[in-house]
Amino acid sequence: MQRHTLTAFNTTFVIDSEYEFEKELGQGAYGCVIAAKHKRTGEECAIKKITNISTKVCVSWGAPITGVWKCLAANARPGHDT
Repeated sequence: MQRHTLTAFNTTFVIDSEYEFEKELGQGAYGCVIAAKHKRTGEECAIKKITNISTKVCVSWGAPITGVWKCLAANARPGHDT
């Protein structure tokens, strides 16, 4: 499988050469998303590059993101201490 690189949001993406970059869609806490199109079929898709989540911090609790499920569970139950 051939691959090529492209830069979007100041981030390097490595994607299958059968896809061509269309545009930047957005970025957030966990990565960047681009739109791409399959060269042969014309099918459009979104490709997300996930950043190194082990270095992110859950701001509300100051917990490493590896504990994201605890953060989500606590958020679902306000006042619950994790």
